[in-house]
Amino acid sequence: MPAQAALVDNGFFTTDSSAQIDWLDLTATAGMTSSAALAANSGWRLATNGEVEGLFATAFDGYYLNSNGGLDASTSHWQKAGPEYAGHTTDAALWQTLFGTVPSGGGNNYYSYGMYQDESGTWRMTGSQNASGDPNNNGPWDVIFGLDWEQDLTTAATGSGDYKTGVFLVRSSVVPVPAAVWLFG
Repeated sequence: MPAQAALVDNGFFTTDSSAQIDWLDLTATAGMTSSAALAANSGWRLATNGEVEGLFATAFDGYYLNSNGGLDASTSHWQKAGPEYAGHTTDAALWQTLFGTVPSGGGNNYYSYGMYQDESGTWRMTGSQNASGDPNNNGPWDVIFGLDWEQDLTTAATGSGDYKTGVFLVRSSVVPVPAAVWLFG
């Protein structure tokens, strides 16, 4: 998939080469508040809503939310608004490979969620969940959250944190050319 070719795994961070942004793995900030994540990761900053939207659009070809943007009470599962696309399981597995996973307390689900602030300043999250209990990303894929997930995570982002959710932290991936190099030109 050409859009995903722009995401490059660098170990503890992923580079979006088209946006020239490095994304810290979500496992590095899992369970932290936004301020704790920033304090623990010098040189990184909170991702903007637009940056998260761009990342999500690069990684996924669709949004997995039901029509009202929330939990489908009839199935207790999250649903995509519209038909699934052919590569959704591949995309979800790649997301977890790139950004890392955090097991649930019981070890049955593997989460790869990141918190960010939407346009109104409310803390939201997006990412994927492997509901198989298999840490090797062998589905089934139960959940892919879309942007602006309806749950307000402000308490988790600013209070006690959420064990299964990281904080989206970014930095520029553009390496500035030292001023002395221009002298040799």
